[in-house]
Order: sequence, then structure tokens, then C-alpha cells
Amino acid sequence: MIKETFAKEISAVLSDTKNVHVLEHKFNNGQIRMTTFPIVSGIYLVLNEVEGYEIPFDIYSSSSSMYTINYCLSGRCEFHNLENAVGYISPGITCIGKKEHLSNFSYPLGSYTGYEIYFIERLYNAETKRFLSLFDLDITFLFSLYIQENAFFIGKHMDSHPNLFTSLISSAPDSLGKIRCKVIQLLHSLLYDNSIISVTPHYITPEQSRIAKKALGIFVEDLSIHIPVKKVSDQFGISETSLKNYFREVYGNCISDYLTSLRMKEAARLLADTDLSILQIANKVGYTNQGRFAKVFQQYRHMKPLAYRHSHTKHPIGS
Repeated sequence: MIKETFAKEISAVLSDTKNVHVLEHKFNNGQIRMTTFPIVSGIYLVLNEVEGYEIPFDIYSSSSSMYTINYCLSGRCEFHNLENAVGYISPGITCIGKKEHLSNFSYPLGSYTGYEIYFIERLYNAETKRFLSLFDLDITFLFSLYIQENAFFIGKHMDSHPNLFTSLISSAPDSLGKIRCKVIQLLHSLLYDNSIISVTPHYITPEQSRIAKKALGIFVEDLSIHIPVKKVSDQFGISETSLKNYFREVYGNCISDYLTSLRMKEAARLLADTDLSILQIANKVGYTNQGRFAKVFQQYRHMKPLAYRHSHTKHPIGS
């Protein structure tokens, strides 16, 4: 039912080539907010903002040919290549490819923000062809430059070229004309300027990805306890080094830094939402020394714990 409802909303959006649309949907494991900017019939810029770890289906799936240019602003997006190896799109990475039907989209960090330009050939019309011709844009040739049949290209912008995706951020959502100009400039740059270079993604197996995610569940079950990495790796029958490598591939960070970030996030929540003392909160997130906790918290939040509490509660309470 959710899929059918959302599909109808998407169809309505795609039939409107004059207005910006914002769609929001909640799922069992999260929610997505999509801001859609029509460039011309069949070509759309979409800002995807995801909260959660998984979107249960491909909301853009179609029986007709579809290509996308994707740029990650924040978070991480998990994908599978044709051999079912697992890779990850991280901030600053562009992915160009043919859209394949997926059973879900995974976001290991629990959030994701990224731009996508969709090219839906079944929606091209005479206006689309005139538009592309006017700006000397051969979309078929563009994709042939970067990908082979049923494959994709992963790259990053060269330092010598402006990153036109990031310039979209400064454009107001209602400045559709400005957005269109920037998208035209971006496509032109991809076609003629060699503005991005190929990046070879690191792949792991689905089982290695599963181990990293299971390991995280063990580490965060009780944040007051620091569990040795070796103890967890032994549970999976792998080396400590292997577990660290799998974890970094999935989450984009080493285990210790990632867990410290989670601990500070939880500490910030407890400071704002509870009347627990600073020492009690320190203990809950794995610190027996209040001074050490305060030093680490300040590194992450740029405020001392008590100052953070006073600035994030309507009625500051004692420590």
C-alpha cells in the first residue's frame, strides 16, 4: 500500500515540469524527504534526505530505461555491484549509471543526503529534444563516456574544476531557473571538461558487511562498557585486523573513533533531556573519569558538558 501510494505521488510529480515538489514518507525503519526540481520533461534533479537505515524499495523503479547521476553530500549509501560485492558511496563521490531495480537502499550511518539527476527516457518529448539540442547536450553520448552497458562509474571532482554539485546547495529551493542553469552547466562540464576522475571503489562481501553490522550491535549494546575488539572478532572467527577493515569499509571510520562519536551523541542527548549529573552521564557512556569525559565531549561538541546542558534546555538544571 505504501509503495502504491508513493508511486502515484511520484507519477504526479513527474508529470509537472514547472513546479518544485517536496514529498515526505515514513517507513518502518526511517523516513525520506525528496525535493524534486524539474529541468525538462524526463530530466529531474532530486535532493534526497534520508533518516534511517533502509528504504524498503526503489521508489523510482521503472520498466523503461533510466540513468542517474548521483552525488553524496553526507552519510553513506550501500550498493551492490553486478557480482554482488558490497561498496559504499561517501561524501564527495559521484556515481553515474543505469538504474537497476533494488529491493532496498541501505544507509549504515542512519542518515543520508544526496543529489540525483534522473534521466527517464520514456518521458522525453519534443521539448526535451529541443532543450538538449539548444544547450548542445548529447545525453546518450554522456553516458557512453562514463559507463558500459549495465555498469556504472564512480568518481570524484578534480581539484582544478569547480564542484558544481556543491554549488546547488546555495540555490534557494524556489529558484527553479537558477537550478536549471546549474544543472545545464554541470552536464556540460561532465561532457566536455573531464571534470571528474575515476575512483576505484573498495568492495567487501555481503558476509563481511553483515559481520561489521553485527559487531556494531555488540559494541553499542551497552555504551558504558568498552568491549575489546579482539573479543568481538573472536566471536566471528576472524582476526582483529579483519574486523577493523570490514568496519571501516561499512562505516567510513575506525571502530574507536566511531564509538566515541556515538558516545558523545548519547551524552549530548542525556545532558539535554535528563537531570542526571555529569558524572552519571559520563559513567553511562563509558567514562569513569569525569574530567576525561569533559575533555572528549568538548572536542566533539565545542562546549563543556555543563555549558551544553544550559544552552540546550529551557530550564537549566544543576550538574
